[in-house]
Amino acid sequence: MAHADWTWVDLSIVLWSDESRFTPFQNDGRVFVRRPHEAYRNSCVVPILKFGGGGLTVWGAMLYRETGFLTPLKGNLNKDGYLDVLRNSAIPSAHLLGYGDNFIFQDDSAPCHRANDVKQWKSDQNMRCLEWPQQSPDLNPIENLWRDLGEA
Repeated sequence: MAHADWTWVDLSIVLWSDESRFTPFQNDGRVFVRRPHEAYRNSCVVPILKFGGGGLTVWGAMLYRETGFLTPLKGNLNKDGYLDVLRNSAIPSAHLLGYGDNFIFQDDSAPCHRANDVKQWKSDQNMRCLEWPQQSPDLNPIENLWRDLGEA
């Protein structure tokens, strides 16, 4: 609600960011069938790839008119990995898109985003950040981009 009165001009300098996981099939985890007699129906059989099938977790950023870098992530993202993303992808994305240091950065409230080292680094860089509440509905517009990529 704090930004409900922002215009598209205000929002146009927000660098929206997020992580997402993509897999070759709908799910790379366990799938449960509740009724044993349906276990082998086509609608209940999930295709797999041998050797785990894989998947890819990425970090991405976008402004209102363009996308920034799409960065593959290895393993679970921790504060050190997130600092690498900020240094090597977030700041360069803003520069690539022509905003230099004139942008407001948005990330969600994941623990690695709120670590003290990350907060300190953002402060040292004079990075302006959009306040984002914890446990909020995900209103980040990049979610629409993830959906479109997942359907492609």
